[in-house]
Amino acid sequence: MVRYLIVFLIAASFVMSCASGIAQETQPPMTNADVVKMIQSGRLEADVISAIKAAPPNFDITNEAILALRQQKVPENVLLAMIRRQVLENNSRRKAKAASHRAAPTGPWLKWQVEVHGGLSRSHQMGGWQLPPSAVAYSLYGTGFQGDSSIHVSSYYFGNGAQLIGTAALDPILTKSVVEPQGKLYGFRASRDITRRFAVEFTFDRTDKVGLTNQALTTIQNVTTQFSNVFARLNVPGNAQTSSVSTVSPNAGHQAFATAAVVFNLPKIFKVNPYVTAGGGVFFGGGGSPSVTIAGSYGGPTALETDTVNLSFAQSGSRALTEVVGFGFKAYLTQHLGFRADIRGYLYHDPFNTVMDATHTNTPNAAWVVKASGSTSVPFIQLLTGPGMSAYSTLSGPQISGMKTFFGTGNQRLIPLTVGLFWRF
Repeated sequence: MVRYLIVFLIAASFVMSCASGIAQETQPPMTNADVVKMIQSGRLEADVISAIKAAPPNFDITNEAILALRQQKVPENVLLAMIRRQVLENNSRRKAKAASHRAAPTGPWLKWQVEVHGGLSRSHQMGGWQLPPSAVAYSLYGTGFQGDSSIHVSSYYFGNGAQLIGTAALDPILTKSVVEPQGKLYGFRASRDITRRFAVEFTFDRTDKVGLTNQALTTIQNVTTQFSNVFARLNVPGNAQTSSVSTVSPNAGHQAFATAAVVFNLPKIFKVNPYVTAGGGVFFGGGGSPSVTIAGSYGGPTALETDTVNLSFAQSGSRALTEVVGFGFKAYLTQHLGFRADIRGYLYHDPFNTVMDATHTNTPNAAWVVKASGSTSVPFIQLLTGPGMSAYSTLSGPQISGMKTFFGTGNQRLIPLTVGLFWRF
């Protein structure tokens, strides 16, 4: 929708500019002789004044010319209208000339520009998501716990497992895009004027490293810490090996955009030259992707269980076609040196997908059934059972391999805001 609006604005501005130019070229300016002809032909004074106000003027309003007009019976009201119209036109021309001198350098038409720029960028990705199926309930095994139940979970780090022990869950980063460029962007641009109004340009932009968002890193830290705190409190005899450790590779490669575009220069406003641009090109990705591993253990050495989750954030491919639309303004500092501010939107399809593995191990020994200390609302957790009875452990849900929990759909949007210096030649 945005790109169609930009194209419409470019077309509308072009049509208005052409229409204005054609109108000025086809209507010649009115002169003293034209006024004399209208008076001598019997035109009403009011009609003559209306024609003077509507036409571009080129009147001679010197004292000698005004005296000559009086001698040819031109009414005073008509003379006053001619003088006012020409004075207004002269003032308008002087202002336009002064603004033109301030907004653009004097000298020859320099058609080429080369530029370096830098700035900040934001990205956005829509998509779908899924989580493992809900955990299945089962009856506890062990003396004194007949009739009580727990659930089979694949991990305590997300979903029903995290709900069971009352800790933060990985769910918020499993169900949305949490990978984006780390803000900074820099690049260069070369352009050539085709006419005073149109130009073509080539732009190369490169983002800073792609990485996990701060919100994702905070969630990982909370999940890791709370897991360890919960199992350290549980009343399991010999529970001397409770731990929870996260290994995070937060950053990956860079993203780059190489595009060609048409630039339409809008009329000058004070000291700046606004423009709009639209085009297309190629997006380049790759260079690795962020990853996370969280490994927890508890109940050892008597009833050791381990709980491990691996997350990878992989991009669909290494390149894709991209569209670009934008607008900005240029200001000339000298005949050759200028300043540009620019905001653009890159639209492309090469999303990051979130892929999860969840594994767990049990060391069958003795059966332990526990609750969080001091709480009667938390369901039972069965750590282990005797040999051959591992199905009665709470941590006995399906092992998960290569599950895509978030998958990007539609176009990604990267919006850079940059400033730069260019050299004209």
